[in-house]
Amino acid sequence: IRLTAPLAEHIITVETPNNPRALPAEALRDAVAKVNPSVEAAGSIPEAVQKTLDRADKEDAVIIFGSLSFLGEAEKAVQHGLTIVLEPLRKEETNIINTQMQGLRLMQDIERPGFDILSDFYHLSLAGEGRAEVAACGKRLKHTHIANPDGRVAMKHSDAADYDAFFAGLADCGYHGRMSIEGSLGDYRETLPEALALIREKAAAFGL
Repeated sequence: IRLTAPLAEHIITVETPNNPRALPAEALRDAVAKVNPSVEAAGSIPEAVQKTLDRADKEDAVIIFGSLSFLGEAEKAVQHGLTIVLEPLRKEETNIINTQMQGLRLMQDIERPGFDILSDFYHLSLAGEGRAEVAACGKRLKHTHIANPDGRVAMKHSDAADYDAFFAGLADCGYHGRMSIEGSLGDYRETLPEALALIREKAAAFGL
């Protein structure tokens, strides 16, 4: 929660059904509120899906975070035109899907319209993945995140990170969608201009 909740615009918590160890939605809401006040609890997965549909539009990225048991109910959101994307996370944040290829294989196994993949450069780099794994996503890649893996902060031209490999992989798979900076910006008035300039330069260099 401490690592991921502050990155969301809004959070809807829900209790995992049929799980005696599940944390009540209200308790989870109260825990999240300590790091992100824009949070509300839902009484069920269908209610959480409806709340999401009421807030989101087709340009928004909706992240279902926590349990794969949510996917069946999440399919109802797809019926309303939203795309559900799976984001692989580093081992410190989950023990389920930790690499781009694990996430891609899961989406291929599910093989449902509206369920696709997200590529986050931060997690990708920590997993030792790069251009080939991004390229393998192909048309399934629907959204991207980026940050300097060293500290999960805004990018600079002086960083040691291999941003070229990430953008080359995006070019290989024909990606022309959106990219979000997901990390600490510090004083955004100082850090954001260079980070955005880096993104624009790399995108132009690789024909994105």
